[in-house]
Amino acid sequence: MFRIRALDEVESTNVEVKRAIDEGEPEGLVVRARCQTGGYGRQGRAWRSPVGGLYFSMLLRPSAPTAELPTLALTAGLAVRRALARIVRPELSDNVRVKWPNDIVVSADASELPAGMSLPFGLERRYFKLCGISSEARGGAVCVGVGVNVFAPDVPIDGEAARDAKNVPAYLAALVDEGYQLGDRTLYLRLPNFHGNDVHQLQERLNVLGFSCGVPDGVYGVHTEAAVKLFQESIGALADGMAFQDTFDAIERLRHVWAGKPADGPHPQGSMGFARAASVLESAGIAITADDPISRNVAGRIWNLAHATVDDCALELVDGPGSVDGDVRVLIVLSTESLPDNVATGVGNLVLDDVDTLPLRLRSAIQSSHTTPRTIRIELPVGEGAFTISDAQTFAVLLLDAICAAFDHLEL
Repeated sequence: MFRIRALDEVESTNVEVKRAIDEGEPEGLVVRARCQTGGYGRQGRAWRSPVGGLYFSMLLRPSAPTAELPTLALTAGLAVRRALARIVRPELSDNVRVKWPNDIVVSADASELPAGMSLPFGLERRYFKLCGISSEARGGAVCVGVGVNVFAPDVPIDGEAARDAKNVPAYLAALVDEGYQLGDRTLYLRLPNFHGNDVHQLQERLNVLGFSCGVPDGVYGVHTEAAVKLFQESIGALADGMAFQDTFDAIERLRHVWAGKPADGPHPQGSMGFARAASVLESAGIAITADDPISRNVAGRIWNLAHATVDDCALELVDGPGSVDGDVRVLIVLSTESLPDNVATGVGNLVLDDVDTLPLRLRSAIQSSHTTPRTIRIELPVGEGAFTISDAQTFAVLLLDAICAAFDHLEL
């Protein structure tokens, strides 16, 4: 059985174990430290050992012949390599290798990496060093030292110095982060924040769909949670900001929308030209209804604008969902009432707030709906002041423009 002695800062865990050997400590002692001020490896080479790594040394008293003791470092290397390979993404495990005589490295050869993956260390190298191992015989015992790069240090290695260095570090946490794919785990706002490639993928796809997370940074913060809530609301799901498999499935069903698109977000939509608007209004099969007097006023103005745009307009104004005929493919419900918190309505829900992304959000909500007809609810932010005729006309123009942009070349 191993006995772990955890220390904060030491000169070297090897020094501590060798002292224990000299004092007759039995086999099985493991000394671990948060950082080392004078760590060293093979041939006395200095180890940079800042906080963030896993540094430990083991006291072993093997019964093997003395001539075989030099192979102990390689045996330890194989054991450590096996442990580390189980932590990273399975497709990357074969890239974690023992480099003779005592290093664990990650191969950066593009031909050997999983499709579409690159190592997140910013330099072009054949491999990056993940771990170093040393072994020293002393007084009939052996001290085996292991140093694993887990987290990048607060003060990074200077870029130019790193390019010239023999061993450029890889960091286990970054490899684990890079290995996550969207859907591997449930994502939600917490401290510390979820971070990784799956969060980055989520941010990119939401940005393209019109639910802006800002610049994708791979960290599930408050802006990403807000975007997830808006997306969930738009597809009629429980808008709690927790990305479970149903949220990932809804995003995957929209692959034809986001795949191959730039994702820096947000993605403004310009105004529709007359020809494109006419094409939508003549053939889209849209019906509009409303829940209250203000939204009915806006709905009526949308109908007037649409029928003034084209003579043969197919946009209908109906009294309610029960009045929709069989030719209608999408029903848009306007309302000034907010949805109750954490209540799923079964229809897509949007708020008329960010005008630039409204067409994309509306399009995503329509494509995610599986009701017949597809039903989308749009909340009108009327505020507490007086709602004027000018306000109603402005909303009507913005919504008709967003509807035409959302339906342009939309296949249902």
